[in-house]
Amino acid sequence: MPTTAATPDAKSPDAGNPASFNQGPRSSAGPGIIDFAGLAAALLDRSGELLPAWFPAGELNGHEYQVGSVRGEAGNSLSINVNTGKWADFAEDVKGGDLISLYAACQAIKQSEAATRLAQDIGFNLCPNAVPNRSTNDNGANPKPAVVKPPVGTPPPSMRHFERGEPSRSWCYRDAAGEPLFYVARYETPTPKDPGAKVFIPWSWDRSSAGWAAKAWPAPRPLYGLDLLAQRPDASVLIVEGEKAAEAAKTIIGGVYVVVSWPNGAQAVDKADWSPLRGRNVLVWPDADEAGIAAGQQIAAKLAPVCPEVKVIDVPIGDTLPSGYDAADAVEDGWSLETFEAWSAPRTKVVARTPAGSDDTTKDADALSSHISLISQAKETPFPDDLNDEALYGLTGEVVKAIEPHSEADPAALAINLLAGFSGVIGAGPHFKVEGDTHSLRVSAILVGNSAKGRKGTSWGPVRSILS
Repeated sequence: MPTTAATPDAKSPDAGNPASFNQGPRSSAGPGIIDFAGLAAALLDRSGELLPAWFPAGELNGHEYQVGSVRGEAGNSLSINVNTGKWADFAEDVKGGDLISLYAACQAIKQSEAATRLAQDIGFNLCPNAVPNRSTNDNGANPKPAVVKPPVGTPPPSMRHFERGEPSRSWCYRDAAGEPLFYVARYETPTPKDPGAKVFIPWSWDRSSAGWAAKAWPAPRPLYGLDLLAQRPDASVLIVEGEKAAEAAKTIIGGVYVVVSWPNGAQAVDKADWSPLRGRNVLVWPDADEAGIAAGQQIAAKLAPVCPEVKVIDVPIGDTLPSGYDAADAVEDGWSLETFEAWSAPRTKVVARTPAGSDDTTKDADALSSHISLISQAKETPFPDDLNDEALYGLTGEVVKAIEPHSEADPAALAINLLAGFSGVIGAGPHFKVEGDTHSLRVSAILVGNSAKGRKGTSWGPVRSILS
């Protein structure tokens, strides 16, 4: 928040003492007229996310959001009515009639500039009857998005909501390189208007304020799990509904499929960007309710033209599982890979298959066979046991044991990277001979482990720092 004292717009007809930011009735009628009233109404609809972003130290008391002043410090001298938008700052002796004037006051700018910034941030067309120019898109809005990827190294948001408090859980959406894009937080704190329902709120990087705000990523929205797709470009994909279900499914079947989800649930299938799944074999595990099944069918229809094989687990409501049952419930019930196999295999249906020279999309027996084959391969090729102490011998073992308390990486991965890295440092000169063959000391290695929990990705960093 600015430290400069707020000043009313010089053009305001009722500027005076106390300072007022009211401008009276404002209309959008006529070409080129700025629609202040429409913008004020749009901002009021989003007051629940805007006010905490503008005044993180504030709190909601009844229908009043209170903070120290337009400067943003803790306190209650500034009171904002979340139903009408009217506000009064008794500390600074200023007041106003809508959130446009409030933003102008807290930023110490003119209302015209405040309106322009706010309209740009929420994608509102200030002049609906004006002819778009070269600097605008077809809707007359500024083409620059309000929500963007945060700068590299930006700490995660606090995600404390002014009305619902701290989230019970949160999830980070990442790009293919593993860099954060935005977060989704789950809140279960009851409120007077909503005493029981859980609420999911996205937290994205606001370009205009250069900070985190409770804003949704614009459509088409990225999938949850893009980084895992990039790590396993040839793996089959399991789609589930919701980030919690995705994390749960990984613990059951993450070694067989890359598990992904999409933002905002069953009603937002059309808002997601499904293009990263092009060319993949896909299995959809819907929630066991009408909305979940409909969403699963919608996803399958979208992917059928661009994926070699699309399969859906048929989860009829009222089957052997309660309504709404998903992967998170399965984990709570102690499902294993074998449990999932026994339940899902007979219910797996092919929606589309497009191998070369074939247009058959109804071979459910083939779907069952390929599904069981994937699971059987995972069961027949378990990962090795934990590394024995004897493997950490000599200088390599000493280095690994020194690194391990300060790293999440598996000791085996650290040791392998250390040996491979050191062999690259010494080069091909040192060698030994076996009969007539010369063997250099170079070591090539491949790390294999469960996705998201194999502790592979962090193993190279500490080794590299030592070798450099």
